Amino acid sequence: MKDEEQDIEMLLMKYLEGTADAIETESAENWIAESEEHFDEARRLYMLLLAADVRDFSDTMGIESKLARAKGKIRSRRRKADLWKWLQRSAAILFIPVTISLFALLYHYTSGYEPQMLTVSTNPGMTASFRLPDSTLVCLNSGSTLTYPSHFADGQRSVSLRGEAYFEVTKDAERRFVLSMPEGTEIEVLGTKFNAEAYNDLETVKTTLVEGSVNFRFMKAGKQRAVRIRPGQKVIYDKQSGNVSMRATSGLSELSWKDGKIVFDNTPFEESLEMLEKRFNVSFEVKERKFYDYSFTGTFVTQRLEQILDYFRISSNIRWRYLREMVKNEEKMIIEIY
Repeated sequence: MKDEEQDIEMLLMKYLEGTADAIETESAENWIAESEEHFDEARRLYMLLLAADVRDFSDTMGIESKLARAKGKIRSRRRKADLWKWLQRSAAILFIPVTISLFALLYHYTSGYEPQMLTVSTNPGMTASFRLPDSTLVCLNSGSTLTYPSHFADGQRSVSLRGEAYFEVTKDAERRFVLSMPEGTEIEVLGTKFNAEAYNDLETVKTTLVEGSVNFRFMKAGKQRAVRIRPGQKVIYDKQSGNVSMRATSGLSELSWKDGKIVFDNTPFEESLEMLEKRFNVSFEVKERKFYDYSFTGTFVTQRLEQILDYFRISSNIRWRYLREMVKNEEKMIIEIY
């Protein structure tokens, strides 16, 4: 009996962490659906995993008080629907930069209820990985926000992004996946892998396709237009002019952030600075327009910002200095490139 309980716990852990295969996933969901007791056991294990992830990052993210309130809430018994909604809300506000298969948990319980809009956000310098209700994998970059429903209704899977994210979209021929971004831009897919960058404070919206095929929709002269992107292509949409350009790319530079790296692969100077701004939560002021004609190649994993900027200085005679150090109540350091 004890061995059986251990097997069930291992199965549930794999299911909640998103590492279960199709057969294990079906077994876990069937076991959870058998009784209220099984549901409560899955909930208990889920909260233990969630709490462990929170403790790993609580020192830098200031969420001890939120975790304490969360623990207090789960002591009281709730109806299944109320519990499910609370789990969704609590995970969304904790900003946990780890992989959690959050909305695969007890998904069958949500089908009878109206979808709840959920938001997952990342703090500057942090990333997060999680799965949507259809098992689509999302890696959310620094300072980004993704909004989506607690479950997808028939016909379409719609989510919206402010910032940057990498998607591995689960194939579903009956429901297209539509990503909405600023300035009326959209990406439509059925099943594919792509990276989308749509920060409010940047002048462009960018999409890099890794696998499959996507339609990129955009607004120009008050009309919606579209281009088809194929693997190894990157589309860049200018918010002001409405113009779209496309270029070939290996994807190494655009996707390196999700692996904790900075990879310059003949990367234009302006894009290189944008990558550093997201990674280190800084802002650059460039004094020499000629620098925008430069491009860089190199891989950085553990190097500090100063070391990377010194690489610029050595390779291209680009100088830099702090204009303002980050102090309390100020969001970013300002660095001048001259």
